[in-house]
Amino acid sequence: MACQFEFDRSNSILRCKFEGAVTDESLRECHKEARKYAAVTNAGVGILDFSNVESFSVSSQLVRGLALLPPVMPGPGPRFIVAPSTHIYGLARMFQELRSLQQHGSDAPQEIQVVRSVDEAYTLLKVRELHFEPVNAEATLRKEPDPVPLGRAATAGPERG
Repeated sequence: MACQFEFDRSNSILRCKFEGAVTDESLRECHKEARKYAAVTNAGVGILDFSNVESFSVSSQLVRGLALLPPVMPGPGPRFIVAPSTHIYGLARMFQELRSLQQHGSDAPQEIQVVRSVDEAYTLLKVRELHFEPVNAEATLRKEPDPVPLGRAATAGPERG
């Protein structure tokens, strides 16, 4: 896969880092995966980072189609697209404008910002310390705490020794 998801729990940031070659197919696949990771982490901030992309063969038709879909991360939190190259920046701005037009009149429009570097996004977020860890949706789902601590039975009355 052309993308890797990481989560910074202390700042509630879900970051998707793209690497290598990005195509219509790989971007579509990452978009599907992003929904799962956004639901699992319940992140307040989203960052799509295209800093390490070597080639970007994504059609404007796919960008248009993705912009018309419901947001991957619902809610009003800030979203950033890091696009250092001119080509990616142009398509990211197209996505931003189409999403803005789609949300016109919405009760909770999302703020999408297109920036040139990930440091620019962190500056706008005013975060200083970052602690990203890889996200694995299946493992995160299995880490849900048990409703009753192990080795103890739920009782209606006082605990007996």
